[in-house]
Amino acid sequence: MGDDDGLNRREYLQSSSFLAALGGCLGGPPDRSPSTDVTADGPGRTRPTETENGTTPGVVDVETVRTDHLLTDSRNAGAVVWKDEDGTVHADVEEEVVESGPDFSRVVQAVVDHGVSKLVIQAGHYVASEPIELDSDTVVTGMGRGTTIEVAGSAAFNVQGNRTGSASVTSRVGNEVIPVDDTGPFEIGEHVLINTNRTTTYRNQPYGEIHKLLDVDEENGQIRISAGGLFDTYRPENGAAAIGLDLVEGVTIRDLEIVGRDRSVFRSGVTATYANSLLVSQTKMHNLAHSGVIMSSSVFSTVSDCELYDIGYDGRGVGYGVTLSDAVRNITVRNNVIYDTKNHCTTVGGSGTDGFPRLLTFRGNEYYQDNADVHFGGVIQFQDNRFANGSGGIITGAEETQINGCEFRNLSDDAIKSRGRPDSLIVNSSQFWKIDGMGVNLYSNPTGMNEIGMAANDFDRLSGNIMRFRTPEGDTCEFLGVTENVVQTCGSTAFNISEIGSSSIEDVNFVGNHFEDISNYVVAAGSVSGPIRFLSNSLSEVSGSYAAILGGRPNLIAANDFNRYGNRGLLVRAGGLVTGNSFSRGGNDAILVYQTDDAAVTNNNFSLTGGSDVNLVDAADCMVVQNDIESGIEGDGEANVIRHNFGHPTEESGTYTASGSGGRSFDIPHGLVEAPAVANVWAESADAAGAHYISAKAADSVTVTYESAPPSGSGNLSWGYELSTHSE
Repeated sequence: MGDDDGLNRREYLQSSSFLAALGGCLGGPPDRSPSTDVTADGPGRTRPTETENGTTPGVVDVETVRTDHLLTDSRNAGAVVWKDEDGTVHADVEEEVVESGPDFSRVVQAVVDHGVSKLVIQAGHYVASEPIELDSDTVVTGMGRGTTIEVAGSAAFNVQGNRTGSASVTSRVGNEVIPVDDTGPFEIGEHVLINTNRTTTYRNQPYGEIHKLLDVDEENGQIRISAGGLFDTYRPENGAAAIGLDLVEGVTIRDLEIVGRDRSVFRSGVTATYANSLLVSQTKMHNLAHSGVIMSSSVFSTVSDCELYDIGYDGRGVGYGVTLSDAVRNITVRNNVIYDTKNHCTTVGGSGTDGFPRLLTFRGNEYYQDNADVHFGGVIQFQDNRFANGSGGIITGAEETQINGCEFRNLSDDAIKSRGRPDSLIVNSSQFWKIDGMGVNLYSNPTGMNEIGMAANDFDRLSGNIMRFRTPEGDTCEFLGVTENVVQTCGSTAFNISEIGSSSIEDVNFVGNHFEDISNYVVAAGSVSGPIRFLSNSLSEVSGSYAAILGGRPNLIAANDFNRYGNRGLLVRAGGLVTGNSFSRGGNDAILVYQTDDAAVTNNNFSLTGGSDVNLVDAADCMVVQNDIESGIEGDGEANVIRHNFGHPTEESGTYTASGSGGRSFDIPHGLVEAPAVANVWAESADAAGAHYISAKAADSVTVTYESAPPSGSGNLSWGYELSTHSE
């Protein structure tokens, strides 16, 4: 080789015998004898001349090319693709030219078709006139941004498998063994797509799952497929079909720059259909019309450490960083920077016949100037992504969306919104900062989610709701949990939860959250069919008519701190227990129990409230007991129980002493909040023992009247008494 580092050295050796033998091995032209027509191209450099058909007839000495790029080592390459100063593209195998021509795509395609599995593309600018079709176990490596491929066709590289034979499934799929009407199309070890005529309610997308074929039982007309784990157990209706898939596998494309020629036609960087274990890594893609990377009906594949930007079809709303469609499974998009796309940074959907996506992970990506869109799918995970300086964050219609550790920053629209018919949404440990819209918008597209969970998130400076949710007519949400979030500076109601018509929300939990500087309500959930647990939350600087409106059936409102609220603190719209809460520095009533029965308000503490501490309006069979009262209790309805509250006496007992002066009536003062309903008075001294009765029960005293005046004296009359504003 002559070089210690051995990196990317080019030597055209006058060795026609080796070239001819190698050319015959690869199926190339039988006659590749060297030409003596060599043209000088500067000191120390010569370049080959071409024959009329564009092939290089011989080899000559050229300058050594070096790189310190660690991923690009031609010593391990099956072939090295390079370009001379004439613009002719060459492919070397063991430093012998085996393919040459003016068309980059055709030179590379010829080498791939001959079975070369690893290609290194030298630094230079190449034009892909048409997609290069890659086979299984092909590795294409460039030299970083020094290797630029201009897309003139529909894509730079294409990983294209095939759909083979199919057979109808003769019974409902419910386990690993599936009866089929014909086992002929299937072979052990291949992948199988099982789809059905049943479709999603959104965009008519068919259901479909990909499994590995473990056994073919020709005698009994059955195939056995993998179940569980990375491949999901399939759940179709009748009308399912099994289809054999030719999955091209083990393809790697890395260390390139892919740039579009123009954006008047759809152009993409890498496209893949029926791919298994495709890796696109450390590649820059831009000025494309459709997508940086497209994967359809592919499995176990990754887009990693790429930069994708400036993508969009001129005059059309199309332009995506990464597109995942149809029955993609176990796809990871990680550590990429994606921005300046016409439509969405990543999009998940499809309109084919292979079913909807499932088991997708987006991790560690940076999204700028646009959002991620999930039309539909199974389990979709967003982990540690950053959405900044764009229109929005995540639009999801997946069955289950899990969002963990993400950052949503400086967005002009909602950070998260729903589309389609998702089943569950989990948002944990994420940061929402300066959002000119909602944090989580489940209102504009009402959806019958079964589960919503939000835990340990940080919300700061949102102009809209932190979350707004309503269930469609007839649907049921089984659980909504909001736990240990911090919400600061919200320009609207923080959490707005409602039902439409006969829909229901069965279980709502707000636990351990902190709310500060809220322009309207902290929670508006005045009509919820199931129980609401509002526990250990802190609320301060709340400006709405109420700090919280809770209407669960029943409510459990306990151990919360309501502090500095501009109007009323808590509106209770249904029965339940309100206990162990503190209310301070409010502008009006601390607790308003309104048009409801069976509410118990107990062991709460009130200070500096602007209105009544507790106000019962059109309420019946309610209890207000054992609270620490400062501003009083208002209550109507004879069936309400108000007693044993400190600072609001409804019971009083003691001894009162007066002096006889010849009069028959004596007033015994009391400190009850109103005139007693029940008064018991008895003589405690001999002079007071004469016949007497209670002649009046006033707001500040009870009157004892004797049939004849008791003896005169100093302090000689003493009575014991028990007074109560209630009769039970």
